[in-house]
Amino acid sequence: MTATQRAASLLLLLGTLACSHAIAATTLHVAQGDLQGTVSKGVETYLGIPYAAPPIGTNRWRMPQPASTWVGTRQATAFSASCQQSLSGAFGPWSVEYQVSGKVSEDCLYLNVWRPSAIRPEKLPIMVWIHGGGFSSGSGSVPIYDGAAMAAKGVVFINLNYRVGLFGFLAHPALVQESVGAGNYGLGDIVAALTWVRDNAAALGGDPEQVTIAGQSAGSMAIHDLMVSPAAKGLFARAISESGPGMGRPPASISKAQEVGLQLAKAAGVADIDQLRALPAQSLMEAEQKLGPGMLRFAPVIDGTFVPVDPYGSAAGTYIDTPILAGMNANEAFSLPADTVQELASDIDQLFGPMAPEARTLYRVSQASDLKTLDRLVRRERGIASTWNWSRQRAATSHNASYMYLFDHVQPGAGEWGSFHTSEVPYALATLDHAPGRAFTAIDTALSTQMSNYWINFVKHGDPNGDGLPPWERYDDMAPSMMVLGSRPHMAPMLTKEHRAFYQDVLNHGIALTLF
Repeated sequence: MTATQRAASLLLLLGTLACSHAIAATTLHVAQGDLQGTVSKGVETYLGIPYAAPPIGTNRWRMPQPASTWVGTRQATAFSASCQQSLSGAFGPWSVEYQVSGKVSEDCLYLNVWRPSAIRPEKLPIMVWIHGGGFSSGSGSVPIYDGAAMAAKGVVFINLNYRVGLFGFLAHPALVQESVGAGNYGLGDIVAALTWVRDNAAALGGDPEQVTIAGQSAGSMAIHDLMVSPAAKGLFARAISESGPGMGRPPASISKAQEVGLQLAKAAGVADIDQLRALPAQSLMEAEQKLGPGMLRFAPVIDGTFVPVDPYGSAAGTYIDTPILAGMNANEAFSLPADTVQELASDIDQLFGPMAPEARTLYRVSQASDLKTLDRLVRRERGIASTWNWSRQRAATSHNASYMYLFDHVQPGAGEWGSFHTSEVPYALATLDHAPGRAFTAIDTALSTQMSNYWINFVKHGDPNGDGLPPWERYDDMAPSMMVLGSRPHMAPMLTKEHRAFYQDVLNHGIALTLF
């Protein structure tokens, strides 16, 4: 071997050692058996851990069953399939880092764990992330939900798959006769995952008494459902609700949901639930298409037991009382702002119904010179009013603090979509590096650092405040305010007194302020 060859071999060896140091193998023992994951940059990662039995065959449309044990060491180095759904690809402002990709399957009840590799003797707080997606899509494998950055801040971070769409939320008279929880199988999956977390917390280096459930959009709506569910009692101590408080419409009644189930069976051309269970997943999805468009057609239901009451109602004593961090984005709407007076008038009619004339007066529509800015303002304040209404209802009955926020930052590439629905997630979870197509600046990085630290502080202490962060005041119904998260985070009033009075009139007229 020549000197040149020896030098090349040495460089190859050093490169191999460097790579092995960057991503190495690590093991973990959980109740079902041993897992082999990876460790990189001080964080251990274990992917695709089963927390329940596959909901296939006769387990389709049943509450999750216990996961099996295994012999030997299970590889936990790749994500599982996402739950059965239609994949859409990038659209609008939602680029690939927001999207589900890869394989989908009904065999999908798996979770993913990230934890610091140098586990300290004390138990670490646990953060469990519940994905959004309108209860019809989503996955723990979506890039912006990666948990490494949060784990590096000193928590155990877990995300999970749960059944979505008709596979997770079908109600049918025969299913109601079978068991409790019909129509809420996806919520049952989340409860099963939280139970797995509690039972395996010690093995993970976590504290079962310090579990924070966090989620966005449908994930946030699921959190509110769980906060009134007896099945979830004792499984979490804190909650983070992003784009959820007061923004999601109340769950349907079980009777309404059963009507949809019967329509699906008819569209599928079958007579009973056994035949419906026997159909291939694709056939069921094709049958759903025959029902036409419908947002939240398959979503959680008020069944009197698993979800006993409306989670957005004000009934005292019916919810799990925990500290909560909650809020919304400045531009949650799924449409671009109005270009013409006619479009703006139509938007206001749709948003306010019989109160539209008063809304046009309040917002001085006839004097508007910048229609797009005004349209954004109206939608933003309507969302804030919804959040305010939820906050004050909770303040009247809760013994714990609420910390409210408005995310008001436009990420690169968003354009007229503004602070769009879901855009806060990569800032809160410190996953900007999973969006290679966006030209983030130092302002974005600084905001992500601040937000993720607020979130981590809340997970650790039930209070987002900490060293080097602008003070975040808890909600006070005498002076409703919220943290505005943007280039310079600061506290601001939720609405003026005049505008709160208007929105109180809107609510008194029975007009919903929901986003969906």
